[in-house]
Amino acid sequence: MITAILITLILLIIAGLLALGLVIVYAWVVLRPLAQHQGSLRLPGLQATVEVLRDRWGIPHVYAGSEADLWFAQGVIHAQDRLWQMELSRRVAQGRLAELFGSQGLEADRLSRTVGLQRSAARELAALPPRPLAALQRYADGVNAIIARLGPRPPAEFTLLRFSPEPWTPLDCLACARVFAWSLSGNWESELLRTTLLARLGPERTADLEPEHAPGVPLTVPGVEGLQQVAGLLLGQYDQMRAWFGAGGQPGAGSNAWAVDGRRAASGKPLLASDPHLAVQMPCPLYENHLEVTAADGLRVTGASLPGLPGILHGHNAALAWGLTNAPVDTQDLFVEQRHPTDPRLFRFQEGWEEAQVLIETIRVRGQAQPERLEIISTRHGPLLNGLLPGAEGDYPPLALRWSGHEAGGFVHALLGMNRAQTRAEFQAAAQQWATPAQNVVYADREGAIASLLVGLVPARSQGLGLAPAPGWTGTHEWSGWVAADALPQALNPASGYVVSANQKLVGDDYPFFLTLEWADGFRARRIADVLRSKPRHTRRDFEVLQNDVLSLPAQQMVSYFSVLNPDDPWERTALRLLVEWNYRADRDSAGAAIFALCHVYLLQKVFGDKLGPAFAAYLGQAHSALFPLTPFLGRASHRLLQLLEQPDAYWFADGAHPRTRDELLQETLTQAVKTLLETVGDNPRRWQWGRLHQAVFRHPLGETRLGWLFSRGPVAVDGDGATVAQSAFPLKMPLGFVTVASAYRQIIDLDNFDQSLSVLNVGQSGQPGNRHYSDQIEPWREGEYHPLSWSRAQVEEVLERKLILEP
Repeated sequence: MITAILITLILLIIAGLLALGLVIVYAWVVLRPLAQHQGSLRLPGLQATVEVLRDRWGIPHVYAGSEADLWFAQGVIHAQDRLWQMELSRRVAQGRLAELFGSQGLEADRLSRTVGLQRSAARELAALPPRPLAALQRYADGVNAIIARLGPRPPAEFTLLRFSPEPWTPLDCLACARVFAWSLSGNWESELLRTTLLARLGPERTADLEPEHAPGVPLTVPGVEGLQQVAGLLLGQYDQMRAWFGAGGQPGAGSNAWAVDGRRAASGKPLLASDPHLAVQMPCPLYENHLEVTAADGLRVTGASLPGLPGILHGHNAALAWGLTNAPVDTQDLFVEQRHPTDPRLFRFQEGWEEAQVLIETIRVRGQAQPERLEIISTRHGPLLNGLLPGAEGDYPPLALRWSGHEAGGFVHALLGMNRAQTRAEFQAAAQQWATPAQNVVYADREGAIASLLVGLVPARSQGLGLAPAPGWTGTHEWSGWVAADALPQALNPASGYVVSANQKLVGDDYPFFLTLEWADGFRARRIADVLRSKPRHTRRDFEVLQNDVLSLPAQQMVSYFSVLNPDDPWERTALRLLVEWNYRADRDSAGAAIFALCHVYLLQKVFGDKLGPAFAAYLGQAHSALFPLTPFLGRASHRLLQLLEQPDAYWFADGAHPRTRDELLQETLTQAVKTLLETVGDNPRRWQWGRLHQAVFRHPLGETRLGWLFSRGPVAVDGDGATVAQSAFPLKMPLGFVTVASAYRQIIDLDNFDQSLSVLNVGQSGQPGNRHYSDQIEPWREGEYHPLSWSRAQVEEVLERKLILEP
């Protein structure tokens, strides 16, 4: 008896000591490095005192006496809250992930160095005018002031990975911008996919998979041995590393933005809304802040910024507002090169041979004694991707990548000009300096104007459309220049009274320049326009409802085909009734939404799966990874499926060599969907809720480790799907995976009264898990709620939580 009590007591003491140890470790690693958000902070480099007022959502409102101190202070607040995120971004650009993560980051480093993200950023830095260069330097000075103060107390990720941050530089700012640009450029993957499809299906069937492909335009690739193997290997390689590169290739990566003019706004002044759709991650890709120069006519701007560089990406200043959506313009081409038979550094161009540029880089790998050696060969078209493949480089035909992001231009210079602009003419002039990534800008100002304009470098091709790899030695597929900025699609004060941008097709077939075949399916844009037309005037509340709208237009089309079925099985009859009676809203408690999603996925598998073989996953946009899927086709599989359902006996409906009618296909699909529900959810139809299958996990880069519980958040059930305005896209495969893309930030800007404007992040402001604002916006975001986008000093004071004085 005494022995048992003694053992119990010892075990309790050990458990208590372990618990105490965990508390001490948590306090040391997580709580000790928390940023100082109140009191005073003396920072060398400041020219005068700066106020940082943080509101109850952790959003800093910065008041500085000069623009130089303003950018310094933005560097301070970014570094206080998101230094790890910034560090990770610059290491992606530098190709230095393996230094921290070992072989896990090696392939991403090889890609980054091959593509040349850091080299492109260096070219941009060398070409920057003095004013934006000075802003970058002041921002970097602010970041370094915080790094110097951290000393032995860096954020938790640095401690756990046992390294300290290096000083920040203007080049690092532009490197972060290049990663962002790469993440929103994905056409090279489409070209690889088409190459594999052409080998399997031939040109006619491959073209038939493209909803926007013009009839009679052939899809061809050079008849080069081994090209299809290269395409397949590169697709697989990139799929394994895409997690490091952010939103690129995620299903639904895009955005919504729209504006109405004063005629359609209840206040008589324009309203603007935007919500970028980015990878679901922790911390959020964007960061809210309000920046203000207190001197007369000084810069005043607020909204969402990109940690790592100065300025506001989505937001408003004292005169105008803007929001960005990704424009899926084709800014990348692959070229098959012809190597000299005896000199591997010479490549044919027309009747001669040109010497390639060769760069040797070494990549340090954690836990590995010797660094990896990487040889990067660049032809006139860009770097060869062969070095990413297994085996010797000469085992494969040379394949070069040309990308608009290789040019000296970026977007930081344009962004800072947009932030400062006070008139539409000034804003447009600044926006037209935007080089990469291509974006569609929705604009509104206090004078009553609204506009939409495409910005970015768009290649003008001498021949062809850049849909598949082209021969690089003929000189017939070169880029002859860039489409003039004023020739890109734009709309100013349209008669309709509104502008809408949701990654949809922007031009008619008579537009003289080729932009892309990879527009989104248009359902989000159509729904937004339908709602804007549905009433003569709109309020801020109307925009809130629309940003959180979950009506699925493709479901309306697809369900009508199921309604003619007459199944014998009682469970299938129940499911069909729930589906047909459904209101087409993808609410998380909806049974109809769950049944539709399963039918949608199984239809795609039955229609395209056996015909496409190994390329099927890439065509759907899921590849091998449930968390970071490959989607060069941006939902076009679903778009093409809806087109095919209009044909009762389409070729694609066949089951192998056996023809199958549309109704037979639909019945098989319903049977399989119901079987899945019964097996995974149970035999109570009340539990067949969309939210049981459709959830979001906000994963941190360290979330796959044993400390995932500390850094990641979720899962949480969410509304919507890949085609709703409130987008929450997921991999179109079974079992259904977590949401991969959703709105990272929502803003609604009232040009009549900026203090009536609203915003919300999908996670929280802070990147430090011990901070109360690390994940406090998840629930408001999920429920469609907002917080004030406070503008006037009086309103900021009303919601003040903490005040920090930065002193020289």
